[in-house]
Amino acid sequence: MSRSPNRPGPLADALEELLNRQGLDSGLADLAALGRAWRQAAGPRWAGCSRVLGWRGEELVVAVTGPAAASRLRFEADAIGERLRHAGWASVKGIRARVQPHQERAAQPRHRRYSRQAADAAARGAQEVTDPDLRAALQRLAGHLGEPPGGD
Repeated sequence: MSRSPNRPGPLADALEELLNRQGLDSGLADLAALGRAWRQAAGPRWAGCSRVLGWRGEELVVAVTGPAAASRLRFEADAIGERLRHAGWASVKGIRARVQPHQERAAQPRHRRYSRQAADAAARGAQEVTDPDLRAALQRLAGHLGEPPGGD
């Protein structure tokens, strides 16, 4: 099916074409390959707290999650760099850490599951309360206790 010249194509196609025209396609492929080589050379210990940002001259720039990881990387950089060179990345002469903490994710609300007996006990307690506002609040609470979280 041919595409109309007035209709946009997939974003990936447009980005690929733009990168090709700018001569950046091989650089991005190299960066992706270097990221894979980094994960292999650095090992699983670094997988969750680092990622390759790029390179500057002969220096690999790696984002780490905090100052402690940056300090640790300074001690381990020579050994990791040696493994990278053995993996075919001879141009990497040094590794520089750049602290870039992960963005905090919004905390998921915690839900507790209560038994049907707890809901019944709250409903019985509500019947004994004389204050109408408090009784209504306890009855609402009893109704919520009997429901599974998330509307399951």
